[in-house]
Amino acid sequence: MLAKGSSVMSAALEAGLSGPSRLHDLCLKVEAMTPGRYATGGAGVSIVYGFRPSLFGTALIMATERGLCGLAFGATMKRSSCSDMRSRWPNAAFVANDEATAIYAARIFANDSSARRFPLAIELFATPW
Repeated sequence: MLAKGSSVMSAALEAGLSGPSRLHDLCLKVEAMTPGRYATGGAGVSIVYGFRPSLFGTALIMATERGLCGLAFGATMKRSSCSDMRSRWPNAAFVANDEATAIYAARIFANDSSARRFPLAIELFATPW
């Protein structure tokens, strides 16, 4: 409903929630963004992405300031591989930056337990890839 232009109040009540504050809490917990950002298709959200080698082929890693938001694998990954996330968040700014995603690759593909001692921040968007 938010993506279709409904107000936060209308969307909350239609979903059976007690009010807009409950929707706000749920959006932050589940989507890691406010209802307003969700409604605007990610306007104001910056997503960096990069390509890293992995045992599963080339990995496409995407992240926001809140954490990892996308991970995909393929033999022929290229810049157009971001089309799924671009369609989900058409108003977000996508910035190619292999170095900015290197820290995530190191944590995800670490082959020792030292990198896994601390949780990896993950930002969940509307639907998984």
